[in-house]
Amino acid sequence: MMRTFDLEAAIGDWKSTLASKGIDKETLLELESHLRDFIADLRGQNISDESAFLRASKELSRDLAILQKELVDTRPSKALESATRIFHFNDLKIALRSIMKRPVTNLFNIAGLALGVIVFLLIMAFISTELSYDREFTHADRLYRLEFRIKNQGVVRPYSTSSPPIGPAISANLPEVASYVRLRHGDQGDPQLIENGDKRYYENRIFYADSTFFDLFDYPVIAGDAEQALNDPKSIVLTQQAALKYFGSSNVIGRTLLVDGNREFKVSLVLSDKLPSSHLDFDFLLPMTAYQPPSFGSLENWSWFTFYNYILLEPNANLDALETKIPQFLETHWREGISERVSLAVKPLTDIYLYSEENADKIGNSSSPVYIQVLSLFGSLLFVISILNYLALFRTLMRSRVDEFLVRKTFGANPQQIFKRVLNEAVMQGILTGTLAAMGIGFLYSFNPALLNNLLGSNGFPLLLFAFLIPVVIATLASFIIPTRSKSRKYANGELANEFRNKMIVAGQFGFTTLLIILSVMMTNQLHFISGRHLGFERENILVVSMLGEEAMQNFNSFKSEIIRTGNALQVGSARLGLEGRHGSYNLIPLGTSEEESYRMAIYPVGNEFLETLQIKIISGNTFQERPATDTTFQYIINQSAAKLLNWEEPVGRKVMLNGQGGMYGEIVGVVEDFNYRDLSYKLEPMVLFYRASATQFAYVRMPAGDHRATIENLSEIWNRTNPASPFVYEYLDTRLAGNYSQHKQVLHISDYLMYIALALSAIGLFGLTTHLTQLKSKEISIRRVMGSSVFAAYKLQVKQYLLLVTAGFLVATPLALFFVENWLDGFYYRIELSAIPVLVTFTGLCFVTLLVVSYGTLTTALKNPATVLRNKA
Repeated sequence: MMRTFDLEAAIGDWKSTLASKGIDKETLLELESHLRDFIADLRGQNISDESAFLRASKELSRDLAILQKELVDTRPSKALESATRIFHFNDLKIALRSIMKRPVTNLFNIAGLALGVIVFLLIMAFISTELSYDREFTHADRLYRLEFRIKNQGVVRPYSTSSPPIGPAISANLPEVASYVRLRHGDQGDPQLIENGDKRYYENRIFYADSTFFDLFDYPVIAGDAEQALNDPKSIVLTQQAALKYFGSSNVIGRTLLVDGNREFKVSLVLSDKLPSSHLDFDFLLPMTAYQPPSFGSLENWSWFTFYNYILLEPNANLDALETKIPQFLETHWREGISERVSLAVKPLTDIYLYSEENADKIGNSSSPVYIQVLSLFGSLLFVISILNYLALFRTLMRSRVDEFLVRKTFGANPQQIFKRVLNEAVMQGILTGTLAAMGIGFLYSFNPALLNNLLGSNGFPLLLFAFLIPVVIATLASFIIPTRSKSRKYANGELANEFRNKMIVAGQFGFTTLLIILSVMMTNQLHFISGRHLGFERENILVVSMLGEEAMQNFNSFKSEIIRTGNALQVGSARLGLEGRHGSYNLIPLGTSEEESYRMAIYPVGNEFLETLQIKIISGNTFQERPATDTTFQYIINQSAAKLLNWEEPVGRKVMLNGQGGMYGEIVGVVEDFNYRDLSYKLEPMVLFYRASATQFAYVRMPAGDHRATIENLSEIWNRTNPASPFVYEYLDTRLAGNYSQHKQVLHISDYLMYIALALSAIGLFGLTTHLTQLKSKEISIRRVMGSSVFAAYKLQVKQYLLLVTAGFLVATPLALFFVENWLDGFYYRIELSAIPVLVTFTGLCFVTLLVVSYGTLTTALKNPATVLRNKA
């Protein structure tokens, strides 16, 4: 007669055996629940009750034996059992050994979190430095810059500058103002020749300043007296870097430098290289009393907007009261009615660096809050992705050890002891991660010290300390949100709620990655668009030669003739300014109208053959023509935007006055196509080009396409013959123009790196998670194989769920990404339109990465011999 297996009797005998070993009733009930869940799973796979009971009881018994041996081997000594201590050396040793049992998964977890922390801290350090600009001066909270706002034809244009009498007048007449200082860029912004013997360089980081400069801005000094430094008209202030460049030493007080070839200045002060982070960026300061205004300028001219006026308020001054007095101040000291067209803004010093984007005539360093917003978003997203990765893998690892926790309880461990073990492992992971993160930042510093020095600035951001502590804190907090015991059979077998959370974590990872990739791709497309856009003039194969100094400008025609005679260039033109965004602005008044009906125009003085050399297209009238010396009428050419603003059917031949009543009388001789003389972030403005024979500060040399090395060598030889007293300084025009987009490119490069890191973090997290989950489901996959399922079917089942999660994350993140992109693109006047192609490419790339990562773990398990897997799991 066949024996009938009695499952309930077998479970009763099993419980009696455990009870005889001293296991309490509550623990027996929990173990029984766990056993019955295990048997139920096996019975669902068409395994008999007897086989299911034998396999489940055998596996639990094996776990009990292993745990019992481990507890005996690692039992700490009584001396270390002090209840007052949370962590013991032996506990951490056990935690490290537990981590080493799962080296691949834990390595991914630690490396992913360390990478996220490194990137996040570097970005936060950069942002901290950006926000620190101009905040280190003692009087930073009382310092302001006076900026004109010019209203013309209903449009208000902001300037960083104001007129030279403003500072002295406002300080003398308004009691809220304690002091002032004026700054003026040397030689109208052009580089100036500085000499000491055979060391001769053109420098453009030169400013003239009032003697009160160091009363407002307290820069660190290494030699000299700051209070007296700018009192002598023949004195000069150097930074330490400039002193080393020209003298090879910082001890140079009393030494002399030659400026512009004919003016000698004596060094009165040397500033430390450890300067505060500031929008002011200079290497040389000259006294304002040494400034030589051009023929059209005067330090008493209220209409000359080329000076930077800073004021220091009294300690208890009311800024609102000061601002209400300014319109009447302008009416009194300038002229009546001026406040209807000109207003004076009082900008806090600490806002200048980040909030001067729209201003004309910006000075020194500047940035934009948009960059901080973009990088903050990118850094935060990466940090969140790395934390989600860590939590997902940590949760999965703890879930796989439910049996171990239950068995530990069987041998007398209470919930606090089990939690302590999990906490120890979390802290050990945090220590390992923090050490790796600190080593990573240290490696970056040793590889490129300038990188971190630029990021850190002068605020001393303690990167290494935070790099170590943040992972420890994250890992410790993770241990508090991971359940270490449960009476629920759902938890013992996977807990559906936890399963859902893990899926949401994976979806969140790829949602954040989607956001980063779309932002980065769109930024790349925008930069390529503006860098590749035709600017309205030829910029390839154009060399810009600096004709600085009186001798070089006077010898321009000789230099040009030699170039053309030797066949080294196709054409040579000249202009007063370089085409990198600098320009002046005047009021243009149609003849017969009042100044109130004037139009504010950008102005650009040019010399012979400028338009022809840059191939700027004339659409009406003619180019500039040679005229008799007795003809003092100016020739003007306007762009299309100016013609549209003037609303004249035929502008050519119209008589106008430039620079106000009594200014430069002339005639419009032509109209050219609009060309972009500023960063494409800004709208192209109305412009007037006027001919001036002396506008020879920059020579534009158009060369044939090809290798220009021999041509440049020949140009250097011609220069040395015609201008032996001046160094040969040149630059390609497209290189000069690229400087307009240097900040955009910097943020773009950073975003590209962050995009790749985000993708890598998501792949790391997904790989570790899927590898571990696949190992946990290896028995299920093998049983499916035994029951006739194919490798492809098992693979398809696993891949499908992850592709659905990627799709869910993508669908949620895409609208958010497009919202951020649209806001960022609004900062450009010339911009791309949003397109579906980058979005589809992003989705395709994410799906490919998912397939690649999931395939490895799933196929590795699915291709194993099912019998071997089931025997090892039995």
